[in-house]
Amino acid sequence: MAFFLYFLLTSVLYPFLFLFSLFNSKLNKRNVIERAQYLNALKIVKSNQKKIIWIHAASGGEFEQVVPILEKINRTKYFILLSFMSPTIFEIQKNTPLADAIIYHPLDFYWSAKKFIKDFKPNYYILNRHDIWPHHIYFAHKHYVKIVMINFNLHKNSARFWWIFKPFNKLIFNKFNKIYTGTNRLKSSISQFVNEDKITVTGDTRFNRVINRMKNNTSPLLPEKFNNSKNIILGSIIESDYDIVFDGILKKFPNGENDFIEQNIGLIITPHEVDQHTISKIEKKLIQNKISYQLYSKIEKINDPFNYSTIIVDTVGILADLYKYANVSYIGAGFGAGVHNVLEPAVYGCAVSFGPNIHILDEAIEMVNIGLGTMVHNTNEFYTFLELLNNENEFNETKAKLKSFVKDNACDINSILNGILNET
Repeated sequence: MAFFLYFLLTSVLYPFLFLFSLFNSKLNKRNVIERAQYLNALKIVKSNQKKIIWIHAASGGEFEQVVPILEKINRTKYFILLSFMSPTIFEIQKNTPLADAIIYHPLDFYWSAKKFIKDFKPNYYILNRHDIWPHHIYFAHKHYVKIVMINFNLHKNSARFWWIFKPFNKLIFNKFNKIYTGTNRLKSSISQFVNEDKITVTGDTRFNRVINRMKNNTSPLLPEKFNNSKNIILGSIIESDYDIVFDGILKKFPNGENDFIEQNIGLIITPHEVDQHTISKIEKKLIQNKISYQLYSKIEKINDPFNYSTIIVDTVGILADLYKYANVSYIGAGFGAGVHNVLEPAVYGCAVSFGPNIHILDEAIEMVNIGLGTMVHNTNEFYTFLELLNNENEFNETKAKLKSFVKDNACDINSILNGILNET
């Protein structure tokens, strides 16, 4: 009954989505590209003789998580079909050498899911983190496709636990052949939907990804000045973070730029969105704090002389690599939908702080529990966190512990793949 209601709901929504696409240029463009990519990928797949592994990564963050898996798959034996949902990451990775064919994941309508599974005939369907596509899972299961979830995350406040949705979720989760998750705490949550013998605690591939990315992060990204200063980075901040971080910085450095120069401080600001409206709001905050700045896009050459202590990063895709410059960090959205990636700074031993909304990120919860992540609720607490810049011994101790935390939680990718592919 629950699945039938889902079918009815999605069917009712379809004509509205079609009408909306007629008036939304981005959605219409996606639809055109999706159809073209679908046909092109299908042509490639039909000429393939290898087993097909379909891996889905919804957005850029999810793609980062599946990279360690993609890198380890034996391409002489398996064909990789990679799908995205986000147009941004699709445009960036549509020619990635990590896959044999790249497409948009079809929207989860009964007919499109049925057609997709029938057309592409995948042998494996690997989902990541919390992406659930009921119709695709239903037809994959019906056609004996092995369905696997990696890095599964199910936070305690998830709507999936609501009594009205729980029977439906049990039905869907029990169609998975295997679920890999990061911690025993997550295993306990997931076991409310599926038998524990289907769940394996492996750790999270995000740990592997940040480690590998760090090893390859050798190119200079900021002016030489930032190699020799104590740097604060505001990572992926959104508007609900602004008052806390900028008021905290003002309290710590009341004379703004003069204090930065005197104390040899650098400030790197990376907003989650880089549109002009967002950049203008941040610029206004800096002016109020008497802080001079430069936009990253205006830096012509990294090795040119640079006279600013603050950079606003108005480009995307480099935040994870910028943490190598930072001593302390504040990770955004902890006063919004949920804190963003806390492992990217941690791998460099960069001290981490964030707002209180961390329930969707298990590693942030763990970092708070073991004293390696600082939760801030107000300006005074962020100011106190910034005092770490003046305590070299405490900073060095925190740095070493953070690096060990990331290293110790990396998972065995080969073991996960062997389990998925039934190889030894």
